[in-house]
Amino acid sequence: MDSILVANRGEIARRIFRTARRMGLRTIAVYSEADRLAPFVREAHESILLGASEASESYLNQERILEAAKSTKAEGIHPGYGFLSEKPEFAAAVESAGISFIGPAPDTIRLLGDKVQSRLLAEKLSIATVPGTHLKSITISSKIQKEILEKVGLPLIVKAAGGGGGRGMRIVREISELESALARASSEAKSFFNNEEVFLERYVEGARHVEIQFFGDSHGNVFILSERDCSLQRNHQKVIEEGPAVMLSESQRNALHSATRRLVQETHYRNAGTAEFLVSHSGEHYFLEVNSRLQVEHPVTESILGIDLVEAQIRAARGEDLSTYLPFDASPRGHAIELRLCAEKPSKSFQAATGRIEKSNLDELALLPGIRVDSGVEAGSTVSHFYDSLIGKIISFGNSREDARQQAIIAVRNLSFGKIETNAGLLLELLSDADFRSNTHSLFSLSDIVHRYSESAYSVHLAAHLRSFVEMTEPQNLPSSLLAFSLTPLGTKVKRAQVNGEPFEWQERALRASSLELETISGGETIESSLIDRTEDSLTVSCGGETLVAHFPKHASSAFLTVNGTTYSFEDSRPTIEGKKPKGSAHSGDIRSPLPGKILEICIPFGSEVSSDTVIFRLESMKMEHPIRSGATGILAESKVAAGDSVVAGQLLAKISPASP
Repeated sequence: MDSILVANRGEIARRIFRTARRMGLRTIAVYSEADRLAPFVREAHESILLGASEASESYLNQERILEAAKSTKAEGIHPGYGFLSEKPEFAAAVESAGISFIGPAPDTIRLLGDKVQSRLLAEKLSIATVPGTHLKSITISSKIQKEILEKVGLPLIVKAAGGGGGRGMRIVREISELESALARASSEAKSFFNNEEVFLERYVEGARHVEIQFFGDSHGNVFILSERDCSLQRNHQKVIEEGPAVMLSESQRNALHSATRRLVQETHYRNAGTAEFLVSHSGEHYFLEVNSRLQVEHPVTESILGIDLVEAQIRAARGEDLSTYLPFDASPRGHAIELRLCAEKPSKSFQAATGRIEKSNLDELALLPGIRVDSGVEAGSTVSHFYDSLIGKIISFGNSREDARQQAIIAVRNLSFGKIETNAGLLLELLSDADFRSNTHSLFSLSDIVHRYSESAYSVHLAAHLRSFVEMTEPQNLPSSLLAFSLTPLGTKVKRAQVNGEPFEWQERALRASSLELETISGGETIESSLIDRTEDSLTVSCGGETLVAHFPKHASSAFLTVNGTTYSFEDSRPTIEGKKPKGSAHSGDIRSPLPGKILEICIPFGSEVSSDTVIFRLESMKMEHPIRSGATGILAESKVAAGDSVVAGQLLAKISPASP
């Protein structure tokens, strides 16, 4: 095999190409219209346009991918993760075309990709599973509901039988919630996996999510490659992963490794895979599923074992004996933590964030000690709503868990990323959380932290304070000394701006201009800081005993800035005419889309009376589902869209008329 086509995009395509080039292989990219200018396309030796931006017309189009492979004489296809990576029919079609599929055999994917079948296999091998039941129909009688309660119990979780990545999952705490949860989970599973079957499992409260990385080759070798703790999840999707899972006892670790080995040997598994388990608060472990592909968090394992899993995948696909490459006794060294950097707005219910990236220093972060960055974007890239929100991964490595945690904090605090909002501020909050520091968190912890975390008035105030400092320090002869800067004259000013789309007001006053100090006041809170340094695209201040760095673009310093990893955008507020309502506001009777995407469902019949909190539409954007609420009380009078329509941000979706008195 001397050439590889990657049937994927973004950061995983770049990561696979990096190893392939090092191995002297020719690299081939396939891409959609939306990704025409993406870095991975440029970095491949050869690239082929698949089709339109929608995944169904490009990265999920098996025929076009196979045509591209044949036309470029690719000898191997790596599916990455997501898209077609766990589609047995795709793996079979690749092999039928005489091309090596860099992943497990089609029959293995078919067996393990179905969660119901993999559960049955685990039970056959005497591996404990969470009590559960399979439902071929989501219409259930009261008798079946009673049987479910007896067998599964509450709380329970509804899961898509053929899914993954948190799609098609709903938690049920009361039996009255079951029918609605089944309908929503089945609908989502049909949309994402073309398989509406679901099953139910008992929801284990306070558990940890542990996964075992394994590898098998065609010579019968089985490699158990340590484990990862992936307990910090939101909406059943991982946010922070780390390894090894230091909270496991030696006996627990041995039990999980042994169970995984039995699964691998039973299925004659070839290539990379991951077995996932729940570990309860009291120490019991339960098998969940096998992911028959490379995982998003594979850099954690690579960091603690000093191996390259993609190289191992390519070697295995060539039929090599991996006993001279992978360790049988995988003893981890140090600790690694992976942060998933996503384009989303934590302060607005994690709405997707899309648009052009004006600034990014992700490549520079990779130069920090102990930091690796796998990213699919750069300054000038466009974040599209057609794909998921993951834009990069920051992986920190240290001699201990605390070393890795501190390195990760330094990286996030130095992140400069705009104008797109990200979850970096939340990542920093998670890394600093007391339960995470003490390693006592569980699958529930992130929900608790998210509930506490928001872009509070104080953090917005801090951003406004730093923005004022940026505006008031005028570079004269950059950047020889602080004498090159001066503050505007003393005096208090009232400032107003839209900060991340929300109105904010503060007062600013220069203090002792000779020592470059500034005070701002908002909502009874006062912030004072003094200048340490100022360059053409950053500001460093001392604030309350802490050193803070704000990053901003060179020629648009007041448009947005990034502090502690969080990006704040500013638009100067304009006075409104008294009595006039802002155009397009919820209370004007217009319901507008907050972001681009596709209308999945119209939830309320037109002509219905609605309250301000009624969910009118469900919108899919960046592979996430977002409810769109009325925002006003009245009658849902007029629709401008239908289910299945694609919409842009700000587009009028419906109108609400006042209810009759």
